[in-house]
Amino acid sequence: MQEIIFTGFPGFIASQLICRHTRGDSRLTAIVLPSEMEKARAKAQEIEQETGTKVHLVQGDITKGALGISPVERIRMAENDCIFWHLAAIYDLAVPRPIAWKVDVEGTQNVLEFIA
Repeated sequence: MQEIIFTGFPGFIASQLICRHTRGDSRLTAIVLPSEMEKARAKAQEIEQETGTKVHLVQGDITKGALGISPVERIRMAENDCIFWHLAAIYDLAVPRPIAWKVDVEGTQNVLEFIA
């Protein structure tokens, strides 16, 4: 099975891109920060109602090794042919540099290591 994995959900860009991938037989998976899970559930439900496509939510954090994803989910992902859209980022220039660096640089490095 093909799986399309997104970071940055339920943010605007990730949400829009997920909506564009609702046609077809791919599994849509979003890696979601624990603090954003409630908002992500609401957005995923909205997408499912509008398109009929389910968005599988996986709790994780790109600033952590293995993206903070459970071993069970990592094994499941490894069994599929995956396309990975890394959209998580700090866009607000007023955020302190160390926080932006942790997400934008170290988080991206973690994503690259995860998909390698």
